[in-house]
Amino acid sequence: MNSIIDIQEAKKNKQIRKIRNKNGYRPDQESQGTFVARLPYPLYLSDIISVVERMGIMEEEKILPELYKLQKKLTIKED
Repeated sequence: MNSIIDIQEAKKNKQIRKIRNKNGYRPDQESQGTFVARLPYPLYLSDIISVVERMGIMEEEKILPELYKLQKKLTIKED
């Protein structure tokens, strides 16, 4: 029996495998609920905010507004 192959889905899966291999992805990390992230150096506050927005952290609704306030204070002092 021939099965229908979705070319777009196959390309997507291949790209995901490439990214996972490049970043050092291991299946046991997924089962543990951990992840590997490559962060830029030096690390800026905007990078931390980006991680919080994308990945989420505990009590995000409290921490994220405070990070935004801190970012505004720092940009005002720099200007």
